[in-house]
Amino acid sequence: PPTQLYFFGLPDNKLKGTEGVDLLIRCIADGGKPPPDVSILDGTRPNGIQEVSYTIPNISRDYHQKSIVCKANSDALDNQLTTTVQIYLNLKPLTPIFNTNGVSTEETVPLRVSCTSYGSLPAATFTWTIGGNDVTSNSTIPQTVTESNDTNTVISALTFSVDRNSDKQSIACQASNTVGSVSASKTLDVKYAPDITVNSPTYTQNDDIRTVTCNPSGNPDSYIYHKWQHKSKYGDIIRELGGNKTLNLPDVSVRLKYQDSGEYVCIASNGIKNKLNKLEQTGYGFVTVNGQPVFTSDTIDRVKQFGEIDKAVDIYVNVYSVPKFTSFIWTRDGKPITTQNSAKYETSSFPTIVKDKIHGKEVQLDGYNVTLTIHDLKVEDFVNYTVTLKNGFPDVKFTIVLESVSK
Repeated sequence: PPTQLYFFGLPDNKLKGTEGVDLLIRCIADGGKPPPDVSILDGTRPNGIQEVSYTIPNISRDYHQKSIVCKANSDALDNQLTTTVQIYLNLKPLTPIFNTNGVSTEETVPLRVSCTSYGSLPAATFTWTIGGNDVTSNSTIPQTVTESNDTNTVISALTFSVDRNSDKQSIACQASNTVGSVSASKTLDVKYAPDITVNSPTYTQNDDIRTVTCNPSGNPDSYIYHKWQHKSKYGDIIRELGGNKTLNLPDVSVRLKYQDSGEYVCIASNGIKNKLNKLEQTGYGFVTVNGQPVFTSDTIDRVKQFGEIDKAVDIYVNVYSVPKFTSFIWTRDGKPITTQNSAKYETSSFPTIVKDKIHGKEVQLDGYNVTLTIHDLKVEDFVNYTVTLKNGFPDVKFTIVLESVSK
């Protein structure tokens, strides 16, 4: 009979291999007459020799801890001779699994997510990426468990502060060991408070329909429109209007439509607080209404202005004009005043801050001062002076009564 039957090169009786790599198995019978027939895995017999080799191609993880039996038969044996070896494989991790179906957080709340890797031998390590950027340094391995089949279950936890730029980016966890690597990914859902822009066209006093539109951009894309505020350039709140995405400006007379000019502030929310812990967000746009010049409320009360005999006097009006007036003409009792080659009269205009009642509230506006200077006043100079302004819309006129004052 054969003296011994053994697997070649296995001092610890463990057949070691690597998942996905061909595994060679050799079984040898020493001695024996006649030579014994040796087989591995039924059907793998040699041709008259006492050694058999068998290769398992691209060995799968199903062979891990599987027993392989080598058999020897001979006429000199009453019973076949057998020896057994167990396969031990290095195993690639299985596809990791996220701890939640969706990966979601708010911009102001750090992202906390974990991945679990099963079936690795040796134990897997993890790599995390968001939008292709490596964020592994923000992760930990809180738990590694060795299972009964010697494989490892590894959990990796990531804590990372994201912002709105990370929304819709891919978050991936990759488990790796010496055998290989495999990854899983999900689309990151970052909820954030809306940025708000306001669509604020330019209108004319002849436009009947005038609208202002609020355009919030946040996640979730569902909004509550709380209210609109109409403000002056200098921050005074003129009026508050109802909360809708599109604001239809109330209808007013043609001459009053200039009062719709100003800053329109939309106040809206989507249930997510911003980094300042504020729920309601604001955005603004500036509406311009082109129309004929308007003599402002700080001029209306100056119908009478006063001067002294033999002295100079400045009579003036304040005006709001968008677009700016292209010309102004002063008349004296209906007759044009000529300043050219005359030392009697001077005219001027310059930008200034004026006051006017806008929708019932007095506010500051950017306007102009239009002045007529009359030198060396005489009795006959105390008459009516009218200024006419032109800017492409219907002309406007304002008359000042110049009266004399005594010392």
